[in-house]
Amino acid sequence: MRLYFTSVREGLSEEERSSHSTEICQRLRESLVAWKAHRLHTYLPMGKEVDIWPLIRWALSTGMEITIPKTLPRRELLHLRLVEPLDLIEGRFGTFHPREEIPSLGFFDVILVPGLSFDVQGNRLGYGAGYYDQFLKEQPQAIKVGICYADQLATKVPQDDHDVPMDVVITEMGLSSDLTG
Repeated sequence: MRLYFTSVREGLSEEERSSHSTEICQRLRESLVAWKAHRLHTYLPMGKEVDIWPLIRWALSTGMEITIPKTLPRRELLHLRLVEPLDLIEGRFGTFHPREEIPSLGFFDVILVPGLSFDVQGNRLGYGAGYYDQFLKEQPQAIKVGICYADQLATKVPQDDHDVPMDVVITEMGLSSDLTG
């Protein structure tokens, strides 16, 4: 299933990815305003993931506190404040994180989560390393948002007991609550 949804994402043209990413960022902005988010935890896009950089720059311009995960060995994440988006270094698995490591502790209002696929019930098919699962369990109050292209939605993705479902999935076509009805 991971190979299938990787190929689906890889099969989108640059124009489609750009257009879809723009629409997803707009939906995310509207949602963050509606949710009155002040502390946002987000991934930095890599490869052909949804490009949420415009959203990140917008959130920084509003004074929102942005936190980025740094992947550590043993499926751990270190949560770092993003202060200067142009001063990043490469980490594990081709991820990037802030060069200046300012820890960000506590609870987040919203957590943006990448995935290879999501279903409309919020279940996530990740990359298989399990980095997000423990972190999401430690943030029960946060709104957990899956981010993907509509072509990456599945009827059902496999789930384990330790998996934490998303509260909402956002694609260029809408929010998961809009997609089911």
